[in-house]
Amino acid sequence: MMSTDGSRIIAERKLTFSQNGENVRHELTVQVYLPVEVNSSDVNFDVSPGTASCRVEFNGLNEPPYIAHGADRLQALEFAVNIDPILRSMKNKYRFYFATGEDYFDES
Repeated sequence: MMSTDGSRIIAERKLTFSQNGENVRHELTVQVYLPVEVNSSDVNFDVSPGTASCRVEFNGLNEPPYIAHGADRLQALEFAVNIDPILRSMKNKYRFYFATGEDYFDES
């Protein structure tokens, strides 16, 4: 039987970041949680049987979790693990780096 515990971390990526205009780098851990089925009372849109969500947290940033929704758990997970568009949406505040020090996004 599949677990329905949306508090279980199933994947993570460790990065560093700096706030734009600053040189100090801080640790960032992006965590993806187990997708769960959505109840219609939990969201403000119509759901079909099987509709799911998957939470992504950015530990180290002062940002709210990102909630990816999908037609099912697989699609919600697919949307959640594609973190690049989410991080790109924060480029006006932060610059991201791999743990090796290289830019996360190729800025050339």
